[in-house]
Amino acid sequence: MYHNFTYRCKLPGYSNDTFANQSAVHGHLVDMWIPPSSDGRHQYDQCNIFTYEESGNRSGTAKCSEWVYDESVYLKTFSTMVFFILLISSNE
Repeated sequence: MYHNFTYRCKLPGYSNDTFANQSAVHGHLVDMWIPPSSDGRHQYDQCNIFTYEESGNRSGTAKCSEWVYDESVYLKTFSTMVFFILLISSNE
């Protein structure tokens, strides 16, 4: 069975980030760092984060290298495990 799992980029510098909103502060950080999706199927862009200049002004987007997954339906799926294994293998 194939499941199209939902994920977004992990917040930079937020070691315990989860897909689920943890608090108002966490929600604000997600909105600040994660662009909205442009495909109409997902809430968040799944591959990019916003970038900022030293002045604090948003300067564009960059590809992310870590993700968090929506675990509200499944804690682990075959797809997420294969994706994780392939990601680790490609970084070696």
